[in-house]
Amino acid sequence: MDVKELRRMTLPKLRDLAKQETDLQGVGGMHKEDLIKAIAKAKGIAYDTSTKDANAIHSIKHDIRELKKQKGEILTSSRDPKKLKRVKRRIKLC
Repeated sequence: MDVKELRRMTLPKLRDLAKQETDLQGVGGMHKEDLIKAIAKAKGIAYDTSTKDANAIHSIKHDIRELKKQKGEILTSSRDPKKLKRVKRRIKLC
């Protein structure tokens, strides 16, 4: 088992795994990523913290919101199909 498999599991399954296979306490109140980190540490699995970059995710979501605003403006004002297609494509590529 590795960290990728742990991330694919749901939170209730992670809690059950932590209760059955480790001696962790307080798993009911942990967030998913904290629980994954604790299970990985208890089982001796290498946990790489660089796999999830919160700033990059925030930046991408911000860009998508801005593009959706542009799309709404295009739909309400000019209905230019070329501009609309270009904005939809940029949203899809984010």
